[in-house]
Amino acid sequence: MMELQDIWNDGNLPTELKMKLVKIMIWSVLLYGLEGWTLTKADENRVLAAEICLGRRMMNISWKEKRLYRSILEELGVKRQLLGEIVNRMLTYLGHILRGSGSALTLQIIEGKVEGKRKAGRQKKQWYDNIKEWTGLSLAQAKRLAQNRTTCKEEIRRCVKLVDNRQY
Repeated sequence: MMELQDIWNDGNLPTELKMKLVKIMIWSVLLYGLEGWTLTKADENRVLAAEICLGRRMMNISWKEKRLYRSILEELGVKRQLLGEIVNRMLTYLGHILRGSGSALTLQIIEGKVEGKRKAGRQKKQWYDNIKEWTGLSLAQAKRLAQNRTTCKEEIRRCVKLVDNRQY
C-alpha cells in the first residue's frame, strides 16, 4: 500500500479505479489462505479496521481527522465488503469439502473427534464455530445442503448479505 502512494495521491484517477487496484493488489495478499482461518471477534475487528485504513490511505485522509467510518465509505461509494468476502470464501470452501471434492483427510478432520480429556479452561474457537455462527447449521445439515450446488450458493449469498449488513 505504501509503495503505491503516488497513485493514491493522484487526484486525476477516479475512485473506482483506485478501489479496483486495492481489491486486486492488496486484498489478494490480505486474504491469502483465509479458507483455513479461525476468526475470533478480535480478528473480525482487525479486518474491519484494515478495510477502513485502506480507504483512508486511498482517499488520503489522515487518521488524525476525526471521521466516522461511514463517512469514509460513503465518500468511496462502497459498502463494507472485506468480511463478506471472507465469509464467502470460507463457506465456498466448506461446500467444496463437504461435497467430497477435496481430500478425504480434510473431511475427516472436520467430522472427526479427538478422544481423551481436554485442557482446563475455556475451549478455543474452532474453524467450524465460525461456520455455525454464520449459517446456523449443524454439520449434518450443512453436508446435506452442500450436495446441491444451487441451494448451497443461495445460502452462501444469504450469509454474506447478513454479515455485510451487520452494524459495527
